[in-house]
Amino acid sequence: MYFFFNASDIGFRFETLSEQLFTELGFEFFLRPQDNNDATISKTNFDIGIFKQNNKYAVEVKCSTSPEYRILKSIESSIVRLIDSSTKEGMIPILMVYSFISKPEKDEFRKKHKNLVLLDLSNILYLARKANMYDKVLAELPFTIDQVENEPVDLLNFAVITADTSDEDELPEIPPLDLSGCAEGSDGATNFEILCSDVLEKIFSDSLTLWERQPHSNSDLYRFDLLCRIKDDENNEGFWHIVERFFNSKYIVFEYKNYKDKITQKEIYSTERYLYSKALRNVAIIIARNGFDEHSEWAAKGCLRENGKLIILLNIADINRMIQMKNEHEDPANVLLEKLDTLLTKLEK
Repeated sequence: MYFFFNASDIGFRFETLSEQLFTELGFEFFLRPQDNNDATISKTNFDIGIFKQNNKYAVEVKCSTSPEYRILKSIESSIVRLIDSSTKEGMIPILMVYSFISKPEKDEFRKKHKNLVLLDLSNILYLARKANMYDKVLAELPFTIDQVENEPVDLLNFAVITADTSDEDELPEIPPLDLSGCAEGSDGATNFEILCSDVLEKIFSDSLTLWERQPHSNSDLYRFDLLCRIKDDENNEGFWHIVERFFNSKYIVFEYKNYKDKITQKEIYSTERYLYSKALRNVAIIIARNGFDEHSEWAAKGCLRENGKLIILLNIADINRMIQMKNEHEDPANVLLEKLDTLLTKLEK
């Protein structure tokens, strides 16, 4: 069973993601996603309007909480309207689906609707590689994918390329976290937050989604730096499986501490306030630029022992180790699993 999503929210997120993708691919816009949400602008029956080299495209974006998109035929009438209206205006209709469509169904649909450019996730991932947005797209998906499928398409004409792609370039390696241009303390806090969030998204793009930075509480009395949701995956194993099953946590809080000194138990207890069992938010990960003192480690044990709240402490060396593991195609979450093992095996009564 897949976790509940707000349909309008996730729809707009993927429209915005598509806008970013087209921007990186060098397209220009005559209609952006936010325009269709603006009451002062006439609504259209497509989400994004782009153009390049005298070609105009009407883009409709679809998404799902499942890796497989099984409702293509059920929305065929709306697709036909998209094709008819856009071609009358001299535009090429594009249907972007952020899920995989089976090859037989995709081939059948393309043959039946020759004027439509149909792009499923295998095409989108290919384009994302070209735009250096592969990790970004992967991170936004609400589900994990067992095998990364890529179906090449021509960047300008969106024609499917049938050439062999077995020698396709590897994704670029993630560089170590570079703090040379980031001042310690409050002056560099925002920069440190951005650097950490960006690298975490690259490391855990296949396991976590949402990536909501600086969300506020309902009372607006406090905020945490980053909130992520564990992706739906019935075959999930390892650290994230343990977190979901045994700590009843679907959401992960990340906190960044750019302090000049080691953090203390005070910061551990302030982070603990953000954790709330009823909100499926029982786990936090704190990244401290200059590490932790012994009292903070003691406090983290106390939060777990007394309240069942898991707080994992990471330093920059831990982050760089996870980056190296990701680059070597190992699971970076094993670093978190080691931290959990140490915490549990040394937990006193």
